Amino acid sequence: MTSEQTIREALLIDEQSRDSYLLYGSYARGDYQSSSDIDVLCITTSRKRAQRMDGHVTVHIYDIKDLLETARLGGLFILHLVSEAKPLHDPSGYLDQLSAAFQKPDSYTLSARRTVKPATALLDIGESLFAIAPQPFMHAALFLCRTLLYAEHADRGPFTFSMRELAATDETASIICRIKDQAASYTDFKNIRQAVRNKVESSSAFPDALSIEELAQRSHGNILFDGLLRRVIEGQGGDPYLMCV
Repeated sequence: MTSEQTIREALLIDEQSRDSYLLYGSYARGDYQSSSDIDVLCITTSRKRAQRMDGHVTVHIYDIKDLLETARLGGLFILHLVSEAKPLHDPSGYLDQLSAAFQKPDSYTLSARRTVKPATALLDIGESLFAIAPQPFMHAALFLCRTLLYAEHADRGPFTFSMRELAATDETASIICRIKDQAASYTDFKNIRQAVRNKVESSSAFPDALSIEELAQRSHGNILFDGLLRRVIEGQGGDPYLMCV
């Protein structure tokens, strides 16, 4: 069992640092499995590259200004933090600041659809392009699908961000859990893609792209599309800094 103290020691947190470190996800909830990643959010005053430690701990680094803006917009990631995150080191009180700044949107679902819909063009790819980077493309599809799924549950009232618990009553969550830790197949990718399309109530606006260059032309400057495409291009070792939804 990995304790919060063990995580603090592994991070080598400088007690004099004004940065905040928050534990979130399955380790914060206590429903983690042996294969679960330890997700830590470092909140600072500048954008930096995320850190991957021993293949098991990931430190996601965000600028407090960006997070406060997302909080004022009622972002789902901030809801996740204020609902479930545990501070490992928070001398600046950033978690309380995010909680105070958070403004619940009129509809999480409508907000998520507006955010996700322009980025769904990233999923309009053929099997040959998917085969170039199957795991990154699958991660992008799952990211969009999870965002829409969490939004639906948030509109229904208090809920857990545990996908395994949601899977007990939600078919889409069950599909996500089934494919999450296995090798990415194009068939599974298409199933997630269709789930995303259904949730944004949109069919494909493009034929399946056959190259990264063709896909990139569909961005139209959308920040989420560009962030996800960058992660696909750079793969698992790329810069995961991506404005959260």
